Amino acid sequence: ALVDEDEQLVSVDFYGNDIQNSFDATELDRTERNVRLWGNRFLNNGFAISLQPVYGGPAYVLRNVVLNTAARDGEQLKLHPLAPGGTPYANPSGVLVAHNTFVSPWNALYLSTSGEVHDVRMVNNLFVGPAQPAGGRTVVFQPSRVSRLVFDSNGYFPDGSFAITSTPRYSSFAALQAGGVWEMNGILLDANTFASGVIGLADSDKLAAPHPTMQAADVTLAANSKAIDRGQSIPGINSEFRGLAPDLGALELGCPPFVFGPRAEGAESVTNPVDCEAVPVEEPKVESADGGTLNGRSRGNGIGGGNTGVTG
Repeated sequence: ALVDEDEQLVSVDFYGNDIQNSFDATELDRTERNVRLWGNRFLNNGFAISLQPVYGGPAYVLRNVVLNTAARDGEQLKLHPLAPGGTPYANPSGVLVAHNTFVSPWNALYLSTSGEVHDVRMVNNLFVGPAQPAGGRTVVFQPSRVSRLVFDSNGYFPDGSFAITSTPRYSSFAALQAGGVWEMNGILLDANTFASGVIGLADSDKLAAPHPTMQAADVTLAANSKAIDRGQSIPGINSEFRGLAPDLGALELGCPPFVFGPRAEGAESVTNPVDCEAVPVEEPKVESADGGTLNGRSRGNGIGGGNTGVTG
């Protein structure tokens, strides 16, 4: 797992990693501004992305694929304060969470904290749970207090109850939208969101082991997916979309597939772009250690890129 405990760290990139079987898969804890987490895959981790806290931001969580936050009540986005007694005590603020794909075994989205959440924007994401979410709850996102929180243009599966902030709890996605606050441009998905047909693990799989696991799954959108062309425009992040509007989730349909994990020597800058290429280009072929080739695109520099983290 990628972990950073430095106070008020700035200008850090985490990209292209493949992180498996850890507790907090990535901790952006105690970072301050210009922190970017993009194009990573998280598989079978107890908690996926920890932001405990971010000191004002901006912090960007973009185009990550999160599969199977396996801990019971595991949180995809750990927007928690620094623990009481820390120096200083602070709540997370200043985070953009956009174009991520979450496929989860218990609830499509879960957060429970006594802390507060401020200036967080959640847009163009896919939150996909099991066909029968735990307690019938599709979304449980319940900080004690929020300000300037945005939930809009996200896609959810399945239908169930939705609780964004402490009250009220809406009985369905239609009731959530009728409340006139959340997800006015959001959409309820069906089980055919992805070409692979993947959804969150069913109860029989979840209860088979203390920490249920799933195989890495392809989350390319199905050709008839309801997530296609449903996103809102975010300049610099999704300007080169295909079709009528940006797609929801990490992978824009029709753009090159992502590459996760280690890259061959000499290809350290090969990573997954935040935006799709304006013009299709031939990807460079780099010889890998086993004599094969690795396809990729060069885009940007940073630290913490292209690792595989597998822990017991």
